[in-house]
Amino acid sequence: MDKYTYWSYLKGGKFHIKCLFNYNKKSWLHFNQGDIVYALGNLHKLGQLYKVTWYWEEDSGLSYQEKYRTYKNLTDILQGSHPHGDRTHWNQESPFIGDRGEYNLRHWGKNKIKKTPIRFEEFFDELFTYDIIENPLPLLGYVGKIGEEDMNKNLKNLSPPTAYSSTSSEKVLKELRQRVNIVPYKENLYHQAYNFFTDGTSIQILYHQGEDAYVKAVHDKINRVKNLFQNVTSMLEYNHIPYKLFNLDRDSYVDVFSLHQDIPRYSSDGLFTSLPEKYMSKVKGWVEDYLCSQ
Repeated sequence: MDKYTYWSYLKGGKFHIKCLFNYNKKSWLHFNQGDIVYALGNLHKLGQLYKVTWYWEEDSGLSYQEKYRTYKNLTDILQGSHPHGDRTHWNQESPFIGDRGEYNLRHWGKNKIKKTPIRFEEFFDELFTYDIIENPLPLLGYVGKIGEEDMNKNLKNLSPPTAYSSTSSEKVLKELRQRVNIVPYKENLYHQAYNFFTDGTSIQILYHQGEDAYVKAVHDKINRVKNLFQNVTSMLEYNHIPYKLFNLDRDSYVDVFSLHQDIPRYSSDGLFTSLPEKYMSKVKGWVEDYLCSQ
């Protein structure tokens, strides 16, 4: 049975993939796309029971934590976008409560989890057992914020910030070449830009610097993501890792990922909208201005 890697980016369908694999009782692993390195795995155990596992490295060594949860139906799975009912997104969920009172691993681990791991490669054999790995860049040493210019520079220059042992590096390349590598892209550019403007990941710029600065920040972020697509595919080709392009707007998830059950393509739309309501009427104009500027 094929195993997959999903070379995604910001607003690149990772939550939808996670829901699909949960719904089909297949395992998934997600690497953090921020400045600390950790992985979050999900494995179906029995009936409605799933095991969640976190993997990370501290100064004291490797660490992992496990917990169990149930998904009764698709509604339960989709509600997992914010597992604790707060602002914490599914890929930031933590087994521990942080200093902001949220179960957010980025907050809890900001001064604990390593940014440039040393022994994390010892987890690799277990990580490769998952049916799909999202954002696998850290496996090749490309750690850091996936939406920032440093990541694009490192990929373009083929210079990963973290170097693993030659044995681990060779095993990673061999494994990746055997998996089905999927690189997604958006055909519907209006929908892509709309998602970025309403997501609110640059919301602090809006609050502190104003609307014009926010719009510019989103413009820049979308353009960095477009460059990331080119840099990732070039890096894969350099490493002789075969890949297939996946159209997020038209291609069949069931066919490409060999699944039995599908869910509506845009079922997660709106789940991550955090732009304040008073700005929503402006989004259409922002999107159109962005598209005209390209």
